[in-house]
Amino acid sequence: MHEFLLVILLQAAAADQAPHIMRADAPSVQVELPDGRSIEWTLNAELDPDTLELDVGPDSTEEACFVSEIDRHCIAVGLGDSEDFVIVYNDVAHNQRVSGELPTPPAAVFDQAYQDAHRGTIKILIPEVYELVNVAIALTEFSQSGPYADSITYKDTPYYQDVLEYFSEHQDHPAIRRINDALYEDVFSYFRLKMNGYAFEFEGEDISQSPVYDRTGYHFHEINHLRPYVDDLQDFSSA
Repeated sequence: MHEFLLVILLQAAAADQAPHIMRADAPSVQVELPDGRSIEWTLNAELDPDTLELDVGPDSTEEACFVSEIDRHCIAVGLGDSEDFVIVYNDVAHNQRVSGELPTPPAAVFDQAYQDAHRGTIKILIPEVYELVNVAIALTEFSQSGPYADSITYKDTPYYQDVLEYFSEHQDHPAIRRINDALYEDVFSYFRLKMNGYAFEFEGEDISQSPVYDRTGYHFHEINHLRPYVDDLQDFSSA
């Protein structure tokens, strides 16, 4: 069956009816990246396709080369482009894709002016948007009576009681409902949402992205999980 599939793929490729076919003699190949690095690329037929995303700037292209002991295939893509091909190992076709994506911004950029202004200083702050997220979490049903109610919010303070009293009329606000739903769906949303609050700040009454931080969650997350909630948090803060 595998041999028949391989013959069909080779015939289709020869007739220019299918993506390029590359051959491999091992369950992984090397990928030569645009930055000069080489990584091991393990073949997994269950990924359909297995996608390599290349960081590509506007009006530019980047090339990656897949290399086995017996074959080599290089693909250049521009921003928004993608190209499919097949790596055949042990007569099994492994569908592959290379796509051009905007580079992930760095989590933080400390330019020289920032360094000069803050070097040698220590500040103790309560970031306003960070605290806004904590207030929103405190107002959720999840925080008050959910499975982690005893640990997710520190309740044994006058400040906590003041927050509940002051914001009680807003407990059904969309921002509170959305955060509540996220917490019930995955309790670790607590960390992803709260931690990223530091990546935003108030300019007057408006919430804006920090000029320094793109995201302040876990280091292995390449997105700011709070960003989709900012419009609702803005409305909540203005209520």
